[in-house]
Amino acid sequence: MPWGDKKLEELIEELGSRNPRVIDHPLILVAPAPPQNPANGDVIQQQLPPDTVALLVEMAEDYSKKRRTIVLSNATQGTKNDLMDMLGLEEKGVSWPNKPSLPQCSGFEWFHSQEDSKENRKGHMGHLGKMLRIPQTHQLADVQPDKGLLSVEFHPTVTESRRVSGTMDVAIARTQHVSNQAVRNNIETLLELKEPRNMQGADHCPETIGEHIAASYLNINHAVVSVLADLNMKWTFFWFAICDAEMSLCKVFLQGNDAAAGAKYLLDSLYDKSDGRALPDTFAKRQSLQAVLDGLVQRKRARTVPDGDNEQNPDQDS
Repeated sequence: MPWGDKKLEELIEELGSRNPRVIDHPLILVAPAPPQNPANGDVIQQQLPPDTVALLVEMAEDYSKKRRTIVLSNATQGTKNDLMDMLGLEEKGVSWPNKPSLPQCSGFEWFHSQEDSKENRKGHMGHLGKMLRIPQTHQLADVQPDKGLLSVEFHPTVTESRRVSGTMDVAIARTQHVSNQAVRNNIETLLELKEPRNMQGADHCPETIGEHIAASYLNINHAVVSVLADLNMKWTFFWFAICDAEMSLCKVFLQGNDAAAGAKYLLDSLYDKSDGRALPDTFAKRQSLQAVLDGLVQRKRARTVPDGDNEQNPDQDS
C-alpha cells in the first residue's frame, strides 16, 4: 500500500517494526549510521610511509612557493603590474624642464663576449669609476655574481605574500659596506646594465622595477635610485616620489647623444648639492619604501572610516 494512504501513526509503527533504531517518540526518526568514509588525505597517509608523505608535502609547498615567486631576470609586464598593484602604486613619467647644458660624456664600448662576462664587468666598472664623481665615502660594487642578493619575500601582513629572486649588476653603497661585503642592506643606487643590442631586443623595465622594489624593501628607510642603462644612448631612472598628489614610481628616460651626460649629472647629484630646480621633477624629493607603505596603510584606514566620522570632524581632510 502506498505510504500516502496510511495514517501517520500506522506509518511510524510500521517503520519501527522494520528498523529497531526508531526511537519510541512521535515524529523523531534516526537513520542508520552511514559507513565511515575518511578524507582522501587520511587514506593516503594510511597507505604511504611517513617519510614519503613528508616528501610529498615538502614538494607541494615548494611548488606553491615557486608559483608566487618572481624571477627578476624573467620579469614581464604582468609580474611588474602585480608588484605595483601590491604596493598601490602607479608608474608616472616626469619631465626635466630645466635641464642644464652639459658637456659631452663618452659611452662604454662593450666587448664581444657575453654581456656578463668578466671582461665586460671589469670594463664597465672601470668606465663608471672614471665617469662618475663618487666621493671617497662611497664606492661602486660589482654584485652580479651574487645571484640571490635581491631575493626577498614581502611581508605577508602587508598584502598577499610574494617572493622575488635575483640580483642586479652594480650597486653604489658606503665604502665600509662594500669593503666588508655587506651591500645587501645598504644599497643606495643600483644599476642594471644591458648591451645596446640586448636593450633593443626586449623591454627590461619590468626587471629593473622589480629590482628597485626588492632593493627598496631591503633598504626600507633609504630613497633608492635605480638605473637601467646600456652605458651609451639609453638610460632610464626610477625612484619613489609624490607626483600629482599621489605616491608613485617616477621614471625619466634619457636617450640620444646627450643621454650619458644627463645620466652622469643625475648620478653625481646624489652626492653633491645640486640645485633641485635643475633636476627632473620630484627627483630632489625622493621617498623611501617606508613612506610608500605608510601611505598605503593610511589609505586603507581611510577607506574603513565611516562617512559619519568625517562629517563629525570638520578639520579632517575629505
